[in-house]
Amino acid sequence: MGISCSQEKKNKSMKNNQTNSESISSKSEHLEKDNSGTRQDTDQKAKIISSKSEHLEKDNLGTSQDTEQKAKIITSTSEYLEKDNLGTRQDTLQKANNYWNSRVVMPEKHKHPFTLFKFTSESNAEQAFLELPYIHKAKDTNNLICRKPLIFGYYKTEDDIFEAIICGKDLTLNEFDQAENAFKKHGGILKNNLKPSNFEENKQKNDENIDKVGNSDNVKFNKKYQKEPFTYECYLAKNKADAMAFLNKKTVDKSLYYIVVDTPEGSFGRDIYGIYEE
Repeated sequence: MGISCSQEKKNKSMKNNQTNSESISSKSEHLEKDNSGTRQDTDQKAKIISSKSEHLEKDNLGTSQDTEQKAKIITSTSEYLEKDNLGTRQDTLQKANNYWNSRVVMPEKHKHPFTLFKFTSESNAEQAFLELPYIHKAKDTNNLICRKPLIFGYYKTEDDIFEAIICGKDLTLNEFDQAENAFKKHGGILKNNLKPSNFEENKQKNDENIDKVGNSDNVKFNKKYQKEPFTYECYLAKNKADAMAFLNKKTVDKSLYYIVVDTPEGSFGRDIYGIYEE
């Protein structure tokens, strides 16, 4: 029996549907493969991102360590301010000349111990000072400061070299040696020095000069005069005790200025560097 026209159309329709279905299925498979490829690519990108993130984390750790190290340096060098300076800074040739001029008239036995070095480099001089435990850089002025009442600093001379000095009546033998070792380490050449003979003995003598039972009110003004480049402010007292009590209450904040008290026991004075006996 032959196939009717309607039946033939129906068969063709079914065949077409089957073909379409297979095509869709095939396309779906390709899409699934493509999708799988996309997922693999995404996974790969994720790994790359993760790897980069790991590197960034490592970089961050490195930065953290660097920051901590810098913080330590800043703390050690910049925790002091200009107001913390207790020393007398020699940072110009004029200041140095004023000091040596005043030293000429000081009795030999009262001249302060010192060490004086020459440097060809300013930076070497500064680095040498910063090795000393009592020398720091002020955070607000960037100047060197001294946490002890010493004369200190470096200055440029007329010969275009730099002279560096540590000096003072309270300079200990240990501090003297520390300064000379640091100066030599950074290329300094010794120009002159006066080594502390025995600091403890000298300090005891200085302490004995400060007689606490004296009465500063007993000291009377005598006269004031100038003998260029020096200025003298003179007083009279009946004894050493009163003179020392008076001088301990006075301050001198400029070079070549002297407060002198004359007594039957001798003359005692004070300048920018402290109390001395003539």
